[in-house]
Order: sequence, then C-alpha cells, then structure tokens
Amino acid sequence: MDSINYKIYEIDAADILGYESGWYDIEKRHDTSKKELHKFLFNVLLNKIGPIKVIGPLRISDYERGLKAKLRVKNDADECWAHLIKCYSASPRNPTFEVRLNQDNQLLFQKLFNLKLRQYKNGLIYLKTFLEYQIKTNFENKVVKFREFMDDCLLQYRDIDDGIVQAVNNWVKSRENSENRSTEVIDGRQTDKQPLSESSVQKPGKINARESGKEEIVSKGYKPIDGNFSEEQIVNYFSFLYKEESEGGKPYLQESEVAEMFKHGLAIPPTPPLKRYKLNFSPRFPKKIVEFCIYKFLSKHTAIKHKKTVLSFFANYIEDFNGALIDDTAMQNWADNVTGKKRSPRMKFSLAKYLPKNPAQIDT
Repeated sequence: MDSINYKIYEIDAADILGYESGWYDIEKRHDTSKKELHKFLFNVLLNKIGPIKVIGPLRISDYERGLKAKLRVKNDADECWAHLIKCYSASPRNPTFEVRLNQDNQLLFQKLFNLKLRQYKNGLIYLKTFLEYQIKTNFENKVVKFREFMDDCLLQYRDIDDGIVQAVNNWVKSRENSENRSTEVIDGRQTDKQPLSESSVQKPGKINARESGKEEIVSKGYKPIDGNFSEEQIVNYFSFLYKEESEGGKPYLQESEVAEMFKHGLAIPPTPPLKRYKLNFSPRFPKKIVEFCIYKFLSKHTAIKHKKTVLSFFANYIEDFNGALIDDTAMQNWADNVTGKKRSPRMKFSLAKYLPKNPAQIDT
C-alpha cells in the first residue's frame, strides 16, 4: 500500500503507526486486536513526541489528554489518527522517533521489529538493506546475537509471512557463511509450512521440544515455562481462582476461564489472545490476593529470576494485568509490586490445600 516506506530502515514509531493505521482502516475496523494494536502504537509515539513542548497554541499535554479521551470514549481510528498527526506534523521527522534495542525495552523492540518486518512482504528487494542496518545498529554487527533474537521473535509472532522468513533465513545463512559459521536456518520454518523440526530453536536453557507433551505446543509457537510442578499440580494450584469466594460470593474467575488459560499448560502464547478474562475483585477481595498467590507459586515452581516470565503468562490472559505487556518498564513495575512479603488480611483461605504433597516450606 502507498503508506509503506521500504527505505525507512529504522524501527521508527511514526512509520509503523502510519502503516498500521492504513491497514486499520482497510481491514477489520472494529476488530478488538487491531484496536489494541492501535492504542499500543499511539502510546509509543506519544512517548517519543514527549519532549516537544508547544504545538501551536496548545501544549503537547493538551493533545495527549485529548487523544487518550478519544481512545477511551470513542475509539475512532480516523479521529484519533488525525488528532495525533497534529502532534507529529509540528516538527519534521527526526531520529528521536527511532526505537533502538536496549536492556530496558526488549519486549517493546521485539513487537515493533515484528510490525516493521512484515511490511516487507511485497518489498523483499529492500529487506537485505533493512537487515544490514538492524544488525549493525542494534546487534553489534554480530550475526549470532541477531539470530538468537530472531529465534525468539519468530516463536513469539507466528504471523510473519513465509516469504519473509525464507528471505531472512537466506540472509542469515549468507552472513554465517561469510563468517564461517553454521548454516542452520533461523527456526526451521519452510515456505511449504512444514512443522518445526525437533532441533529448531533449541539452545541451552531453552524449551526442549522433545519432552513428552510439549512438541505440539512448541510447534504452534507456545513457550512452556518449565519448573518443579507438573501440569496437573499447576492446574490444581490455580483452581483456587474458581473455588475460592470473592466479591458477591462469586469466584475470581470461572472454571471454564481457568481451563482455557491452562489448556496448553503454563505456556506463553505466540500472540496475545483476543479474549482476556476479568478478575472479580473489590476492596474487600483485592487482586493483591491473586498476586500474592502467583508469587508464592513462582517462588517454588521457578527461580525468582524467571519472575517476569511467569508474570507474562498471566498478563496475556488476565485483563487486569495486561497493561504490563506495554513495554519492559511496565512489566518491571508490576514485577516489583508482586511480592510474597505480606499476606493480605482479607485472604480467607489457605494455599496448603492447593499445593502438591510434601512441598517445600511456604507461607500459606
């Protein structure tokens, strides 16, 4: 489409938003996932525009408040886009709109990278230059680092066109050959859509797809979170969500909702589900109770260093936690607040009956 700028090789927030806004209008305007993507990109660009102090007679904060009100109340793509253009057009495009990879924005960068990459479906001739720019700018010109990033990216986002995947594979192989490295393809995906091979995306410390019951979900792009509890023990533990009473004598979630969350076990989905579940909580039954139980679980199932990985699972499925997926800062802020230091006095049940037999000592 006309809004594609193949020669913008940066991960540019304004470029991506312009492209996605065009498709947003052409395709399913009222699709929930597209509305959420639109909101995400608006917020990214607003954060980049932030340093601009004055736009005409109004300050940037006036436009930002107006935009957020429109997103919240009307959620109208045309009006929101036109409103944001007033901010964007106040100054020429500049390098501050580029998002570069760093330790604090890895989830955000991965999502934006995927959005930019799929623009090249009908412009593969420009893809090589894009990849050359990215490996030099964000991966220290090291093909190993880039390849590891793409392994994770292609597992997380399964909607990338097979032609793009094949072109990236070919480019990586060419780079590896020039550096006398392995010619293994990025993730084993082929243009004939054969399933992932057992050896694909396998690195030390990552999920072993050959383990019983995991190969199928890994091939679908899910990322199981290994730990000390079995799948049955995990499902039993989180049955408190529908067995324990919350506001109005109803549970935190319905049994069918919990079953849907864990139908693939404790595994991060390849893309955020279209349907998320709303916790039934109130000041009398705060969601801090659920967060406390999650922390007690992850402290025994995995090492605390994997805290954000476990939290990411719940952020994907529970609406009340979904804001943590906006970027790494949001996830870190949530992770800092999810602790097991203090059990809520409003928690009226014991975790003991949900734990496996002979568990390690745990404050229940």
